[in-house]
Amino acid sequence: MRLWLNFLALALATSAKARPLTVSAPDWPPFYIHEDGNALYRGMAWDILANCAGQIDKDAVFDMYPIRRMFKYMETGDLDLNIMSFKAERTSTVNYGKEIVFENTYGVWSGASHTAKIKSLTDLNALNVALLIGLHPSEEYKKWLAIRQATPSGKETLILNEQEQILKMLADNRIDATVGSGPEFRWRARKLGLSTKVRDTGLLIQRQAYFFVVAKESSIYKHHPDILRRLDQCVKDMKKSGAWAKLKEHYQL
Repeated sequence: MRLWLNFLALALATSAKARPLTVSAPDWPPFYIHEDGNALYRGMAWDILANCAGQIDKDAVFDMYPIRRMFKYMETGDLDLNIMSFKAERTSTVNYGKEIVFENTYGVWSGASHTAKIKSLTDLNALNVALLIGLHPSEEYKKWLAIRQATPSGKETLILNEQEQILKMLADNRIDATVGSGPEFRWRARKLGLSTKVRDTGLLIQRQAYFFVVAKESSIYKHHPDILRRLDQCVKDMKKSGAWAKLKEHYQL
């Protein structure tokens, strides 16, 4: 019986090793850039992950999923590795690294011809807005959105799942304002030729640091509990060598 149990434990360990490391790579430029018809993802976060995850598993698989499915797969351990901002509620399903991988800013954007001054989130109450589904960059924003949705004002609140759609609506003056990632909006506006059609109002909602996270239910994490330490060290080495700064400059961050 003991021999059989030892054999079973060895088989399970071998199986855990055999599955490639699965990495979440969403469509989020300029951190992850996915071009239609191209199986490769690019961007600052992707390049860092390709380097650091590749040191752990040269056969690592990069997958893009809708945001809700991504969170579900991180909970179940079907996705092993991601990069996320810190939120206490996530610590029940993922373990965070300690080294900052990159930073992002979230602010309010409007059409270039929109003249209303926007100095706080409450100024959006008199405007038609479109917002990205699943985006909650700060507690202040979450509280404002909950009140906005619960209080009829005669103004539109569209919750959409494509940032490019929101940007086009903003440029066409079909909405007045939105909240979004500054680097992403600038990148998408350049790509669509809309840089002169939209503007950053200057209202900063949040600056967030992003860290490696590994799913607690990941079989690879259970087999390699030091994976986060190794990933953090990889980013430290990239910062020390200057590679990290070059990526930041290349992606205009």
